[in-house]
Amino acid sequence: MASPYRDARRGATPEPTDDGIVDDLVRQFADPYAFFRELVQNGIDAGASALHAQVLFEDDGSFQASLRDDGVGMTREVVENELLVLFKSGKEGREDAIGKFGIGFISVFALEPVRVVVRTSRGEGTRLTLHLHPDHTFELFESAGGSRAGTSVTLEVGPGRASGEVAAQAEASLRRWCRHARIPIHLRIAGGGLTEREVRIDAPLGLEGMHAAVKVRSGKTRVVLGLPKRREDRYAGFFNAGLMLHESHEGAGAFRGLAFKVQDPRLEHTLSRDDVRRDAAYRSVLSVVQRGITRLRESLLTSLEAAAKADEAAPYAALVARVLDEASALRLALEDVPLVLLAARHGERPSRPLSPARGGPCSTRSGTTPACSTRSSSATASYRRSRAASPSRPQRPRSLTTTSSSRSSSSGWSTPGATHVGRASPRCSAPTASASRGGSRPTRAWSPGISRTPSDSCVVHRSC
Repeated sequence: MASPYRDARRGATPEPTDDGIVDDLVRQFADPYAFFRELVQNGIDAGASALHAQVLFEDDGSFQASLRDDGVGMTREVVENELLVLFKSGKEGREDAIGKFGIGFISVFALEPVRVVVRTSRGEGTRLTLHLHPDHTFELFESAGGSRAGTSVTLEVGPGRASGEVAAQAEASLRRWCRHARIPIHLRIAGGGLTEREVRIDAPLGLEGMHAAVKVRSGKTRVVLGLPKRREDRYAGFFNAGLMLHESHEGAGAFRGLAFKVQDPRLEHTLSRDDVRRDAAYRSVLSVVQRGITRLRESLLTSLEAAAKADEAAPYAALVARVLDEASALRLALEDVPLVLLAARHGERPSRPLSPARGGPCSTRSGTTPACSTRSSSATASYRRSRAASPSRPQRPRSLTTTSSSRSSSSGWSTPGATHVGRASPRCSAPTASASRGGSRPTRAWSPGISRTPSDSCVVHRSC
């Protein structure tokens, strides 16, 4: 295929080319700063040990955006026959390479630079300098020097953009696409009236804002999987060499509602660069995510039991609500969920949860086992009806809060009902009211969804 670029030095009439295809390829990059991702990818594939990005503003409002690597560099043959030829890549057949389509470099035109300057050397005493122009003509110079191997690409962009906006977008793009790169990436911003600063872009593969998270490794596949504290923070991300190929904030398939990131060198992006290929490698990494569900489930059950034994009710209530919301994705059976059954008493603090053996019977402060009966609420019934269409999803318990007869504790506090920490079980329920101290009116048991006054106490309530 003929190069879409034209050598301006030769002065000869170039072969007819279709500039439209270049423009079409440039337009596929919705993020004009995505060229940083392509240059980072090239640097990693060239064996760089570190990458240095820079945005330097001039007094007239123009700026230079560049990225420099210490990889193997390019020869004249590579520049003319691979870099400047569409759909031609020297990485074909390399399993360790990320980019293989030969179209990523065209992204340097998305920012509409007045010139693109490429400097490269193999460290053998010769340096090549390439000038690319907006009309796709180019000039290639060869000079002495180049004692160090490596490549730098600089975009010279004219005035008209706010320096603060450019700096923010450059950093945001690098963090989005390259935040888990396997080699260090440093970004320096200077000029334009901005405070000069240098930031580190790369960070370990991980998740934030999770109730619990686990890591799974299988061969070359690495997975981090968690249950987000907020359902709107669900996430699915696919990475190769730490570069993001595809992400979704709607989750993925059977894992919708959870958050996970996958790192695997076999994953590839589509030709349009906006998705990950749904091939054998994709299916393989999802199977590793599936295996991680077991570890995440056990981690959450452990956290639930610890929260149930703590003094604070709100963290437990938030955690149990999220676990029940995503019970289907977690492959979680209802009887495995440790529940706290606690009465509320107007104006008094509730009894403190006990911690019987896992899956043990109902118990009270005095150590006796209360009689059990069943109590339901309109909110619970509504929830069960809403889940009727999905039989595979575990049902929520009929009531998460029950009480038993009032008993006195050694501390002088009356225990306004039974407290149970253990697995959900039909036998672990109790009467709906309890006798109170000093002949007071019985205490009403609160269930999820029932309104209450600010002075009432509860353990499991969706609004706690």
